[in-house]
Amino acid sequence: GRENLCSQGQILPLAAPGGYATQIRVDSRCAYPIPDALASEIAAPLLCAGVTVFAPLARYAQPTSRVGVVGVGGLGHLALQFARAMGCEVTAFSGSAKKEAEARRFGAGEFVVADSAALAARAGQYDLIMSTASGDVPWGEFLMALKPEGTLCVLGVPETDLKIPALPLLFGQRRLVGSLIGSGVESRAMLAFAARHGIAPQIEICPMGSVNAALDKLRRNEVRYRTVLTN
Repeated sequence: GRENLCSQGQILPLAAPGGYATQIRVDSRCAYPIPDALASEIAAPLLCAGVTVFAPLARYAQPTSRVGVVGVGGLGHLALQFARAMGCEVTAFSGSAKKEAEARRFGAGEFVVADSAALAARAGQYDLIMSTASGDVPWGEFLMALKPEGTLCVLGVPETDLKIPALPLLFGQRRLVGSLIGSGVESRAMLAFAARHGIAPQIEICPMGSVNAALDKLRRNEVRYRTVLTN
């Protein structure tokens, strides 16, 4: 039931035949019914970004958890929504104060510009911190922001290998984990949860004929926060 972790290979839309086909035949275990409450253009990003953040939240958080989300982007804006809907106390960490209004709209109860002073002031406060950022972050300082036995979950791919100080892991028995998309069971649960709580990605619709313009916008980091291609 953990096909997303299969060592024999992974089926990804960009790498597999039929990724952009109008019809495709697949194993029924890999096909999920879409709830009526979710439009196709909303469900599509949820099947990747949505389950990527939902799965570790379901695994490591409780309704009473204090959760930090590092990065308010394609993954982060969904993580904020899911964590808030699960009943967690949610903090958004960003490198820029410009994201505060958006972060609060997506569900953050607190917004923090993640400099050293701000992180030091929050030492020992979080049960779970999810790093959705695609760049490097101060891993040691975020580890110190965890409570004893808290979890730092890496979801975004850093630019360089992680450098983790050992002492914050040892003292307090903190955990460093990764998470890859989600299983079929987790994907179905995520879709049902999103439909029930009205969780949706912020999307831009683009016709397939304008895909090159959409890719150029993506390269300029101007997409907020997912582009959905339509026929």
